[in-house]
Amino acid sequence: MENLVSKSLRFYGRVQGVGFRYFFSNLARQYKITGWVKNEPDGTVSAEITGVPENVEFLIEKAKEGPDFGCVRKVDIIDLPNIMKFEKFTIRY
Repeated sequence: MENLVSKSLRFYGRVQGVGFRYFFSNLARQYKITGWVKNEPDGTVSAEITGVPENVEFLIEKAKEGPDFGCVRKVDIIDLPNIMKFEKFTIRY
């Protein structure tokens, strides 16, 4: 079994109304990451992800670039002590 890591993410900037969740979801599937992403009432986007460390890092770096009309200004990254078990990647509403 591969080593897995889980992280909690919070994206700040112009990340709602610009397709950020779909952009992030497509990246997650591309990098074989499981978890979820959702818009928050305060205008941020949060996510919890699980995957092999290299893929998680690639996903986070690509997500910082954001979709065409988005602008990620800041990302909070928290290492989760327990590996979260998700079957797939989903967008939460």
